[in-house]
Amino acid sequence: MKNWIDRVKKTIGRKGTLYAALALILAASIASCQTAGTASPAPETEAQTAVAEEVEEENAETPTETDEPPETELDPGEETAAPETEQANEEEGAMEKPAEIPEQSAVQKPSRPAYDDGGFRVTAYITVGSLENPKAFDSSHLSDVTDIILIGDARFDNAGAVSAGGSFVTAVKNIRELTKKLPVRVHASLSGPGSVTDSPDWEQQMNSMAKEHKKAFDSGVLEDNILTFLEKYELDGVFFDYEYPISPTAKKQFGQFLVSLRQKLGQDCALGMAVAGWCADFPADAVEAVDMVELMSYDLWDDDGMHATVKIAQNDAKKLLDLGYPAEKIDLGIPFYARPTTHEGVWYGYGSFYDQLDGDGLYYENSTGLIHSFNTPDMVYEKTAWAIGQGLGGVMVWHYTCDVPADNEYSLFKSITQAKAEKR
Repeated sequence: MKNWIDRVKKTIGRKGTLYAALALILAASIASCQTAGTASPAPETEAQTAVAEEVEEENAETPTETDEPPETELDPGEETAAPETEQANEEEGAMEKPAEIPEQSAVQKPSRPAYDDGGFRVTAYITVGSLENPKAFDSSHLSDVTDIILIGDARFDNAGAVSAGGSFVTAVKNIRELTKKLPVRVHASLSGPGSVTDSPDWEQQMNSMAKEHKKAFDSGVLEDNILTFLEKYELDGVFFDYEYPISPTAKKQFGQFLVSLRQKLGQDCALGMAVAGWCADFPADAVEAVDMVELMSYDLWDDDGMHATVKIAQNDAKKLLDLGYPAEKIDLGIPFYARPTTHEGVWYGYGSFYDQLDGDGLYYENSTGLIHSFNTPDMVYEKTAWAIGQGLGGVMVWHYTCDVPADNEYSLFKSITQAKAEKR
């Protein structure tokens, strides 16, 4: 889950820019899908985001107790506030229809063990840029994961065309090789068209984005193109990190699209969406249409400035349950990154600071005077154990590469795996 994507990285409220590179359109006839499933301003009121973008994409989320427009996020894996992925919408305006991807570019999915989530999912977002060099990628936690969502360099435009760049193609190829002996599913997160307004007002930006999305939803070809995209890359499912459809009309339009896409995909492909607790009141038929809901419970603070606490996570999950979301569809989002207690647009990955934290997960940065609030191994264990106890479908990690290697006793994935083993 990145307004780390506060709004562009975990706050995905980005005003994405047009990607005109190796974007390639996938348009083909419908066939059965094969299975194997933020630093822009984020409303510090009820919309603080968090999504780290590897390819510079957007996201937006809302904080617990402030009241301002969402800010963009940077990549938590970096010690600087550089945007990293996209749990957000990155494109801006219509994209030129890319050329069809040549057949030889299609990635062949190797045979692998049947999917097995062990009764509790562990879903991890992985930025496509981190998979450029598989030898430099820490694969030690892949056995802890049941579902992988690749994020970055894959999108649809307002004409309904779906495109994937070279980074995405490489990431699919490499993650397939790395997980060929593991019972995991690999999905893609598709970003949509971004805002085309020059207004600095966040609500106007969100409404502009909604209009561009509606064009795509009304194109009559988006569902077919997504199916073709999934078939070409032998993916197990598609996810949407639409941040944010804030109006009732925008939520209804997005919901109708999800229902239509479900009908097109059938039941063989996983369909999911990332939501924030403050913006989750989607139509019931939309919730029914999806298989998984990634709850972005981060870029939110308590009264003491602590980021993404256990209590905040529990309250977020309860909001969805009160709205009628089936517990088994919800993956409780856990941030593997920190935010300053004073809400600045800075994201620090856990792996770079884990050995400099106090008992409360705070890192004191002398050079800036900022205090960064991390989730500790104990907090991650407690969140996971609580999710299991509530009958939730799983947990979600934003994002994979922010952890330390598996042989490190302070690994956050290790806490998830331990809780799953002890509480299931």
